[in-house]
Amino acid sequence: VPKRIRDVYLLHIVISGVCHFSAFEVPEGNAFLICKGQENSFTIDPGYVHYWFGFDGKSAPSILAAAGIPTARHSRSQVRGFPFAKALLAQAHGYRGTDAAAVAASAFHSILALIAAATGGPKSDVETVRDMIDCNYHRHLVMEELATDVHLSEKHLCRKFSAAYGMPPQKYLLKVR
Repeated sequence: VPKRIRDVYLLHIVISGVCHFSAFEVPEGNAFLICKGQENSFTIDPGYVHYWFGFDGKSAPSILAAAGIPTARHSRSQVRGFPFAKALLAQAHGYRGTDAAAVAASAFHSILALIAAATGGPKSDVETVRDMIDCNYHRHLVMEELATDVHLSEKHLCRKFSAAYGMPPQKYLLKVR
């Protein structure tokens, strides 16, 4: 497999199958960053499906750092709430409206929030749901699915969210909209 050097950062999210990256394997439900300007190579198994984002700019390293993704080397990250992420990416990929770039940017920031939540950082399950709502308020959101993505029942999520933010997630969603 020939090695390549990219002139942008590439964030891949593995939907199914396994990617055999030069330094590690990346299974379904994980993401990996190909760093700008660094050699890389990978092979994939049959049945491999992924979505990816290519990006660059002065703020790219700080955006990645905020999500807990190192930019000094290629890295692998888990994606918290993977069923939600998978549906979000499929919807964003299929979107063909005039604001497709905004939809893609929203999906990108949502994925970064889910990666940040999986790094064990300071975000709680209700903070993760709040971030999902903030980034995806324009989509059809089902509270039961959001609760499942953070491993809570819908009732328990509503109690925890209300305790943290003074209102249930449904009311917060309406407020954001």
